[in-house]
Amino acid sequence: MGKTHEIKYSDHLYNACMGAFDCLPLAAIVNRQFLCLHGGLSPDVHTLDDIRRLDRFKEPPAFGPMCDLLWSDPTEDYGSEKTPDHFSHNTVRGCSYFF
Repeated sequence: MGKTHEIKYSDHLYNACMGAFDCLPLAAIVNRQFLCLHGGLSPDVHTLDDIRRLDRFKEPPAFGPMCDLLWSDPTEDYGSEKTPDHFSHNTVRGCSYFF
């Protein structure tokens, strides 16, 4: 923990906040027609059931579908890809994919 954390907040409060983040939903369906994600798409997620099967109640891993739903990003030329299933390593974040 950094010095600011040690001075400003107690470890108990910090850990409570981190625990709360581990319980937030990965996705939501709005009005039965819009899929909302914190990040973006994953090459390992093909259905809503794939998302439902993820164990959300843990620290997000550094790779895999949960990481992708949180940290993948659209490419700058989104919509002009050669194939709809094109994913490339996200070099900006150092994890997940560009889609």
